[in-house]
Amino acid sequence: FFWGGGGGESAITPSATTPHSTTTGSQTRETPIQSRGQQNQQQHSVSGQENENILISAFPTPKFHGCSKRKLCKFSNVCFSGSDGMLVFDVPHLHDGGDDNTTKQWFASEGELGKITKPRRPVLVPKATYTQMKNITFVDENMFIFNCWRMKGHNINQAHLLMGLGKIFVHSHGLNASEPPDFSTVLYHHCPSTEAWPWGEFVEKLIWDYALERSNIHRRLYLPFTSPELDTNGTIICGKTVFQEPFSIAKYLGQNERRDVVAWRKMLRDNKLMSLEGKQSPALPVSNTSGSKFDERCAKKLKVAAWKRTEGTALRLITNMEDVRNLVAEYSDSPLSIVDTNSKMSPKDQVVVFQSFDVLITTHGSQLANMVFSRPHTAYIEVVAVPNDQSFVMNGRAFAGAWVYSVGHLPVNQPKLASQLELCMSSPLGSGSPQCDHNTKTLFKNVDLLVNIEILRRDFETALAAVCPRN
Repeated sequence: FFWGGGGGESAITPSATTPHSTTTGSQTRETPIQSRGQQNQQQHSVSGQENENILISAFPTPKFHGCSKRKLCKFSNVCFSGSDGMLVFDVPHLHDGGDDNTTKQWFASEGELGKITKPRRPVLVPKATYTQMKNITFVDENMFIFNCWRMKGHNINQAHLLMGLGKIFVHSHGLNASEPPDFSTVLYHHCPSTEAWPWGEFVEKLIWDYALERSNIHRRLYLPFTSPELDTNGTIICGKTVFQEPFSIAKYLGQNERRDVVAWRKMLRDNKLMSLEGKQSPALPVSNTSGSKFDERCAKKLKVAAWKRTEGTALRLITNMEDVRNLVAEYSDSPLSIVDTNSKMSPKDQVVVFQSFDVLITTHGSQLANMVFSRPHTAYIEVVAVPNDQSFVMNGRAFAGAWVYSVGHLPVNQPKLASQLELCMSSPLGSGSPQCDHNTKTLFKNVDLLVNIEILRRDFETALAAVCPRN
């Protein structure tokens, strides 16, 4: 668990008997929490006030205050660990004045907090469990929580980092330029430090430089994922006043509202990372009479690329790339280029790659988080076997000129999965169906694909129509 602030970061190991870490002004104050076996130990003073240690047996009552127009939910006296969920200690007065209604607000799926995804959803912790916790830190500053969906150690993921970190960019300029956010400390829940991860450091610096100029946000706490189940011996961080968003974490900039995407692109221009932003497609559309959905003269000048992953355990390759090359040659005078990014490339070189094409044909993968650096007119065609994870689709609607979800491509060297393709094509998104459950759909996501060229042709023309519309 790392404390970051000012000019650097230093590791600390908070414990139930650690003295208060206290400074004046807007600096963070941490209050250690004692277990019942430690209640008679020495109390430490804070800012001249004595006996401010919080006894675990008398933990303050957690409260849910509702969700504001800023699209933030406010809580008091809630906790987080390396496990799933926002921890709500079942203290004696938790349900006073509300009983069933309060319980519904906190925990029922039909309630306002039921929209929160599982790693951040409220979890009721019984007294028998929370009184066994030994390593709790209480943060007195207003604290904002974001979640990177179970990242830990070297299990890093570009998309997951943006799902969390992008929220800081949004809330650093508040609801409008004159309304700064109400928090100064940020908890990276399920997010390891980006140290020794160049892409993560690069994106984090972009966002934090932006936030430090526009808000009171100045403190970082990292709490990487450990396991879905609560470990009472692990680090617990509690907040006196906590904010988090009431909806899915899968979008990169809050709700990906247009004003935030515009601000993001301006930030990239200011950092000389989007010099081509605002240019038209490579050729202006001209009228034609062929009956096509797109302008052929414009399409002839497009740069089309296909993704070929070279790192990772599941490469998700397109195995009939030559067929894809021939298809593209029917529409564009520029030959299909094969692109990739990898851990040896500098972050800026990866940005250049994602600004080098007008249309990208790609399988599913975390590299697509780099769409945030794309030029606005760029179109993506995400080829998959069956409909499943659409996190890139929902972000692509904000950052790309078009995002075409191309479904129905055949798994390679997976005869059992291939036999289930038609059945899983018709099953609902998310949890799937008894005939094609979520685990089966996840297997489809990680396979090499034989692209169905006729399906790709249809979807390629849809992408061309977005980049090169007819007048």
